[in-house]
This record gives sequence, C-alpha cells and structure tokens, in this order.
Amino acid sequence: MEDRIDTKYSVNIPYEYHYKGQLRQGWINFVNLFRALLVIGTPGSGKSFALIEEIIEQMIEKNFTLLIYDFKFDTLSKVAYNYWRRKKERTIDANELSTLPVFYTLSFDNIEKSHRCNPIDPYLMRNQTDAADAATIIMKNLNKEWIKRSDFFSKSAISFVSGLIWYLKKKSEETGENICTLPHVITLSTINIEYLLEIMMTEVEVRSLMIPFKDAMERQAGQQLAGQTASAQISLSLLASKEIYYIMTGNDFRLDINNPQKPKIVCIQNNPDRSEIYAAPIGLYINKILQVVNKPGCRPLGLILDELPTVFIMGLRKIIDTGRSHYVASVLGIQSITQLIADYGRELAEVIFDNCSNVFTGAAKGETARRISEIFGRIHQEKKSKAISNNDTTVNFSTILSELLPKSKITSMSTGHFGGIVADTFENPIEQKLCFGLLKPNMESKKIQGKYEIPIHTKFKSKNHQELVESKLKLIHSLNFFEIVQNLDFSKTNYLDFYTNYTQKFATEQYGNHIQRMQFIPLALELKLFDHLQKLEEITKDDSDAIQKLEGYITALVDRMYIEKEIDKVLDANFMKVIHDINLLVEREYIRCTGNKPKLAVFDKQKITDEIAASLEKNEDIAKDFIKEYRSMPSKELADAFRRQHEIPIFEKVSAINQTDVVNGYLGILETLYSSYPIEMYKE
Repeated sequence: MEDRIDTKYSVNIPYEYHYKGQLRQGWINFVNLFRALLVIGTPGSGKSFALIEEIIEQMIEKNFTLLIYDFKFDTLSKVAYNYWRRKKERTIDANELSTLPVFYTLSFDNIEKSHRCNPIDPYLMRNQTDAADAATIIMKNLNKEWIKRSDFFSKSAISFVSGLIWYLKKKSEETGENICTLPHVITLSTINIEYLLEIMMTEVEVRSLMIPFKDAMERQAGQQLAGQTASAQISLSLLASKEIYYIMTGNDFRLDINNPQKPKIVCIQNNPDRSEIYAAPIGLYINKILQVVNKPGCRPLGLILDELPTVFIMGLRKIIDTGRSHYVASVLGIQSITQLIADYGRELAEVIFDNCSNVFTGAAKGETARRISEIFGRIHQEKKSKAISNNDTTVNFSTILSELLPKSKITSMSTGHFGGIVADTFENPIEQKLCFGLLKPNMESKKIQGKYEIPIHTKFKSKNHQELVESKLKLIHSLNFFEIVQNLDFSKTNYLDFYTNYTQKFATEQYGNHIQRMQFIPLALELKLFDHLQKLEEITKDDSDAIQKLEGYITALVDRMYIEKEIDKVLDANFMKVIHDINLLVEREYIRCTGNKPKLAVFDKQKITDEIAASLEKNEDIAKDFIKEYRSMPSKELADAFRRQHEIPIFEKVSAINQTDVVNGYLGILETLYSSYPIEMYKE
C-alpha cells in the first residue's frame, strides 16, 4: 500500500517494492497488531533490526506499556530504554509526563541493574490452579521433552511442585512471612521426605496432592517414591543459584504492567549460555504477567517475544485468542516454523501460526517457505511463446497458474527483504493485504539506541566502601604496584598457572622483602589481574602517561572489587535467609504436628545442591577461621613495631571494622541458624 494509515494503535514501516517493472515507495500498515504478528526469519535476515525494533520504538511513542523478552542479554532492553528516555525527555507537559510508563528490568546476570520481583506472590495465587500452572511452567521449561509428551513420573513431579507452592502460599498467609517464592520452593524440595509429607498432609488443600506420595512411603515403595520426587528435585536443583534466589525473593514492582494508574515497561533478560536454566523463571514471569494483564479497562500492551521457542509460555495461546479485546498486541519472533514445532510441539505450533493474523517472513526455507508461499497463493500469469519456421513466425499468448511468491524467492531473500500479510479493521480496511519488498527502518532513530546504558538500580557499596578502597590503594602504592605491574608477562594464557605458579615466581623476582611478596600474590588474585592482562598491556605500551593511566585503571578495579564483594555478601545473606526460613518452618510445623523435634537433619543431605551445601559449609568455615585468627591476633604494640620495621601502611581503622558484627553475625546465630544440622565445636 502506498498510503500511510496512521492510528493511535498502528505501527507504520516504509518499504520499497517493484510493481510492473517500476520501483515504488509504500507503507506496511500494521493497523491491528492486537490480532498478533508472527515474524519469521533466519539469523541475519533483519527481523529484529527492521521490524521488532521499529515496533518497539513506535509503541513507546504511542504510550504503550511493554513486556519485552530479551534473549540476548540487554540488546532489546537497551534499545527500548533509549527510546523510552528520548520520549521522556521530549515530554514537557507535567500531566502527560505522569502517564508515561516506568522502566523496569529483570536480569539474573546483572544484579546491579536488575529489579526484583516474586512471580508467585501469595496475592497472585488465587487458587490451586494458579499453583498448578506455575509448577507446569517451571517443570516444562526445565524438561522441554515434557511439552510434547507426559508420563506418570512427569505428572507426579508437576503435582509435587504444585503441592510445594500451594503449601508455602498457605503458610505465608498464615504467618505473614515472605516464604512463598520460587527459591523457597526449591529449598523446600530438599527437605527429608518423611518430615515434608508429615507437615504437608496437615493442610487440607494440599493433602490431595500429597496422598500418592504418602501412600508410596507407607507401602515402603521407596523406589517408586524416589522416582516420583526425584524428577522434581533434580530439575529444581538446577535453579539453586544465589542470583536467582536474590531476584525472585524481592518485590520492587507488581506484574500488572498495563495498569492505567501504574503503567510499566518490563524487560526480562535471558542469557544464551544459560538459557536452558533461565527459561524456567523467565517463563514463570511471562506466564504470570499474561494472566494478570488479560483483562478489560487497561492500557494498550505490547508483548514482544523475540526468539519465542527458547522459552515455553503456557498462556500464549490464550493471549493470542483473547488478548485482542483487551488491547494486547502480541509480536512473536521465530527463526522457522520447524523450530517452533520442535520446541512447542506440532499441535500448539500450528495453533500459534494459524491464529496470528499478521505474518511476515524474511529469508527462510523448507516448511516456512512453503507456508508463506501458500499465503500469497497463485495467480494467472500471461505467457508468451514464439515459434519461427521457414515461412513465418508465430507468437502464442497463454495463461498459466503460478505462485505469486515462489519458495525459491523466499529462500534467496536478501537482508531486510520481507514478505507477508497484514490484518485490517472495520475502521481502516486494507484492500491489498499482501506485500513484499525492502523495509526501510528509521535509521536516524537507530543512532540513539546505544546512547545511554541502562542505569544501575541497586548500588552495592558498604558504608565504609571509600575507606576500604583508600586503604587498599595505600597498600598498592607501598608495593610500587603501578611500576611493577608493567613487568608482567602479558602473554600468559593459563589461568590456574598464572595464580598458582607465575605470580609467586614474579613476586620473588620483583620484591626482595618477603612481606611484600606475600602481599602482592593475594592482591593479584583479588584484582583478577589475569582477566585484565590485555588491557594492562595496551596501557603499558602507551609510553606517554602509562603510570597515570594505570593508576586510574587499577583504582577502578579496586573500587569494583569491593562492589563485587558487597554483592557476594548480600547474595550470600539472602541465600542463607531462604534456607533459614525453610529450616524454621519445617521444625515449627513438625513440632506442631507431632509434638516432637525432628530426630534427623531437616534437610536431606543427598538432595542438597552444591550451592546450598557450599553456603552452609562456608558460613561454618568463616566462623571457624575468624575464631582462629582472632585468638592469634598480635597486640597493638607488636603490630605497630611490625609495621614500622617493614614500612607497611597502617590499616587500624579498616582491620577493626565490623569485628563485633562478625562475631555476633556468625557465632551468635550459628547454633540457631543450623539447628537441624549436627554442630561440631572446634577447639584450638
């Protein structure tokens, strides 16, 4: 179509096309994205650059709320943030500014920039069906083969997780504690099965879900019980990371992102290297959001799901079918139909393809090319043939039925070329719905996509952060670190050898003082020098002001080092709190049910993940090491004499910081924190 049809909900993209041998300019008018758009294209075809990014930009300009699934870290998130920020800066009217959506991100790989949200908050779990849906999403994303088939053990696993979720929902409402979260579900699954069934059978609404497991235990069918629960426990154990525990136990915002009073743009980031793990929590977020937003009286919502097959969303079919009346515009990106069939199963993939009224494809082949060619259909084309004989020349004209857009043409499309069909409305009918040509995205707007980084949401700096940094820099200066570091062998490629052998050899060569050698070696590890060898080499080669540049770079590394230590500290504390919550819950409920304390450890040691076990051991080791270090601490006079002799910087303020907190924080609560674990008293 050559005319632009611009409405308050439309997305309009210019394109070039050929008609009767002439190059013409036109518009692809998506006037009804509420009937869903399916974008297909192999990698490099331009589906994100030419279509999805354009849709995001125009939806933000028209005040849509957005849910964006960002498969490649923050690629689409950064694009959306810069378009949103430009819109905010352009908006002068205070009333209009107050209606702009608020920008949120969820990322398990960038804790500082990520917000926190609990997708199974008790407020959102209205009935047991919600718990069953959540369990299904989690388990099918962790076990993709269950999407297309299910057996006794897969159904048992889903039922088991559903029971865990609903039990924690009831206990959370009963106690007022924040224990109905996915991390608490994961931790609860590691409880000794005898204790777990004992306490859960007391809840009437959970009992029906737990009866098969209780029966198996009473019949001493240990192998069957293990098979029923192992599928759930093994799958959930994959999610036991401190980052997931931290993000999913907070509540910075509500999931009603199209709420007219509190509109939001939410970007959920994945990681291609960890997509199989992150798919479960991300699928849980998206599925719960789709349940919450699909209701009347809300703001228009753009649902942008590029690389859709990488995450299973159970409520997708419903949102495509019914979201139109609630102003939910679904934009789905896939690489091919066969990819969608492989990950979603043929039945659901067919429904998704058939129910998307807008379909566009870039370069594609096989099944995808065949289906798109069928959408364009066949037309009668005139064929001219010429026969030449000794006497005369005969010209024949005939018509043949041929494909309007052949499969071969779809397969050989260049980057940016797309073909497809658009849906119209009663108010804005489109006579020619089929189109094929070169899309012309707004290249001027592309220039601002990387202008600003997504801002940091949580600053992980301790109260004495600056003091710690300054103290470490004093040590660095005392070691002539900026001069010494220029002598490193920047060609080193073996990570383990660098820290275990090379740094010791290097320190021996550079320092005659034993104390300085012992200070340099751990400092190199703390600063992660191996990760920065290439950058250090670049700075060192700049003879003009290498020392000054090194000083600035190393100072930034020290600052970052203490930020990362604080992140680890916060994540460890949150992780331990979840374990502590479940430990106390199980002990309290078991005593209430039986009148006795558990005789064995509450947690089943065979089911505890490495992450949980490491945290428990780490905290006990910290307490043990602190006692040993504290008891052997030299007197102030001895330390002063030692410092004067070797000219070591004074760190009295830093070394004294939080000593009392460490004792109270670890030793004071150690017994109660691990009351279900056998405690070994360490003697010197």
